This record gives sequence, structure tokens and C-alpha cells, in this order.
Amino acid sequence: MKTRREWFLLSLLIVVIIVVVGIFLHARGYQPWAPVILNGKTAPIAPSGLTGQAVSHSQITIHWVDNSKNEDGFRIYRNGALLESVGPDITAFQDNDLSYATVYSYLVTAYNEYGETQCLITASIKTLNPPITVTLNKIGVLFDHDPFVKGRGEIYVYLGVTDGKSEPQLVRVPSSGTISLNDNESKEMHQKLFTTNSVGDELRIVAIAFESDDPAIAQLVNLLTNTFTSYLFGDYSGAVSTLIALLQSQPSASEESYQEMAESTADDLVGALEQGWTVRENWGTGSHADITSGDLRLWFSISMS
Repeated sequence: MKTRREWFLLSLLIVVIIVVVGIFLHARGYQPWAPVILNGKTAPIAPSGLTGQAVSHSQITIHWVDNSKNEDGFRIYRNGALLESVGPDITAFQDNDLSYATVYSYLVTAYNEYGETQCLITASIKTLNPPITVTLNKIGVLFDHDPFVKGRGEIYVYLGVTDGKSEPQLVRVPSSGTISLNDNESKEMHQKLFTTNSVGDELRIVAIAFESDDPAIAQLVNLLTNTFTSYLFGDYSGAVSTLIALLQSQPSASEESYQEMAESTADDLVGALEQGWTVRENWGTGSHADITSGDLRLWFSISMS
């Protein structure tokens, strides 16, 4: 059981703590329970409850609570510098023309002719990632995978795009039929593969191309679907290993006759590739010209739309 002396010392300690905290809060200008007296006059009570939200990749909206009745207005500070002053009784502000995927820190004060008092807390908000569009510009081949003199290979490509946030998208190009290509030939496509209003923190593109010359191609389509599904949903190592194994299984003209090549499902694989970028790599924005894997050649662009 505590003695009177111990109770006295404990009470004194509590009083000291309250005084110190009060001095600290006063120094920070945060006294929502009473007006602040500066130079013998009444400055406005500090605002409180500062919050914020990213509206887009270039806009942030902040909100606060107006605790005073005598403010001339509020001052908004961003990253320590005065950004804007607004009139009395306003409790929200939208900041525009910001950089994407960037953290901004805000502070709000109330002011009048007698002084300026600041909210105790700051709000740090990160703008959203930018909108992204992936467009396939052109498809080409090094070798058309048609061993006969008749010439052109009948090529089609499956392309998958994911950003780790939106639903993965798998597109067949062309949507039906094939593209006729000779060796070292390419064709313009200009087809949108993927678009999102706010991209995730990564962007990955995978592609696999076939030359169709026999009924057994259905087997490859089934394998393709499984491979892309596993890859786009996160089983990277298994999917990539499968693609590499497919590439390595292609016979060459020296290993098999032209007839055997035409009847082989392995020969129908023209090429498979993958490309990936993160926030630090700016999601790969720009033009990607003549990206080659196996005998497949792709031209595509990634833009902030």
C-alpha cells in the first residue's frame, strides 16, 4: 500500500506530464478546445482530422475539420511549402497536376490577422499508378515453318498481358484464321492488347506463335491455354520451363524430312517469349521494335494513355 509521500510524488509527476504535454501541443499550435491567444488577440483554433485520398494518378483530395469560428481562411502546405490558401469554412481541397505513383505530405493551418495555427497531424498520400495501354504494332517471322515450296506459313499468335492487379488478358491474333508470312516477312497489326486506368506495380507480356499445317494443332492449343493460364496467374517457373521445353523440341531440317516436319506438332511452334517491367522500369513504356524469340518477331508499344 502506497504511503502519503508516494501518492504525493505520483500526483506531482502526473501534473508535470500534463504541463509538458500542454506546452508541446501549444508549441505545435494544436488547441482545439480553446482559442489561441497571440499578441493579445484571438487566433483561430487549429483544424483537425486531416485525411486524404488519391483520386487518380495526378490528383489528391484532402479533407479536414474546421474547429474555429473566426478564421480568415486555411493554408495548405505540400511537402513543407505553401501550396494554396482557401477561404473560411472550406474543409476540402483537390491538388492537381501531380506525378504518378508519388507520395505527397500535406499540412493544413487556420489563420486570421492575429495568427496561424496548424493541425497537429500531417497526411501522406500516394498518387495512383498511371493508365497503361499495350498495342501490338506488327508481327513477323524469321522462318515461316512451312517446309514446302508453296511458300508462306500460316501463322497465328496468342498474347497474354497482366499487371498483377487487373484480370489477365489473353488475345489471339488474328482472332480467327491465320496470317500468311514468308521468311523474314512482317505485317502491320495495330491491335490493342491491354488497357487499364491504373496499372499495377508490374507489367508482363507473354506470347507464343504457331504455324498451322496439320490437325494435331489442337494439342498445342490445349497446352498453350494451360501454359498461359498458369503463367498469368503466378506459376512463373513452371510456365516458363514449359515454353523453353517447347522451343527446344523443334526439329531442324537436318534431323527430319520435310514431310516429317510438316506432320510434327513440335514444328508448329514458331516461337515463345516473355517480357516484364516494374514501377522502377516505368512499366516498359515506349516502343519495342523487332523483339525476337525463336522465329517469332514482335513490334509493340506501351503508352500512358
